[in-house]
Formats: sequence, structure tokens, C-alpha cells
Amino acid sequence: MIKARFTKEGVVFARYTYPGACVYPQGKVPYSEIESIDPNAFPPELRLHSGEVIFIPATHKEELEVIAANNGIEICSRINLWSGILEPFLDTEFDDEHTERTIQWLEENGVSREEVLVFRK
Repeated sequence: MIKARFTKEGVVFARYTYPGACVYPQGKVPYSEIESIDPNAFPPELRLHSGEVIFIPATHKEELEVIAANNGIEICSRINLWSGILEPFLDTEFDDEHTERTIQWLEENGVSREEVLVFRK
């Protein structure tokens, strides 16, 4: 399980479980390197100026909102387009009407029907 704690300077991680992350297996992210925070994502996310996404345990959701306010970090909510793109691969059946609504939603959010079909191959 990821361990995170907040200091005056940034977020300190222990046992970060995603290899390739700048904080794997442990490390620190200064608040100045955080572009935005999505406390409502599952799990909550820090988006760094480098583009990297770092996950935070959900138990820190309220702390993240305070950290954002105290450090001038944007709070945002991102749309999970991959959930719609990958929907056919779930162990659930969807009727044609539902599938069409999902594709329309993806189109409204910038993913063309053609792209959806290519991704789903």
C-alpha cells in the first residue's frame, strides 16, 4: 500500500508501488512541481508539471484539498475517457442503445467514432 505524508515543502512517499514513477519506491514531490490535484479521481491524483500522474491514497482526499488551497494548486476533475473506450472488454453485456450513447459521449469529449473503433479492435 502506498504511504504518503504531507510536509511544509511537499508530499513524501514511501512504498510507492508503480515502477517508473519519479517517487518509486520512495521519494518526495515538492508542491512547486504539482500542476493540479484531482481529489475525486479513484485513486486521487497529483498531475505534475512534467505530465506525470502520481496516485495518492484515498484516505488523504480532504488533506489534498487543503494542500491545494494553501499552495495555489489547481483542483480539477478529469473525464475518464478510457472507461468508455474499453467498455466492451468488461464482463458485462451492453445493448446497442447503450453502446451508441457511450460512443456519442466519447465524440462529445473529443474522441471520434473512428478512433473508438480502432482502439476497440
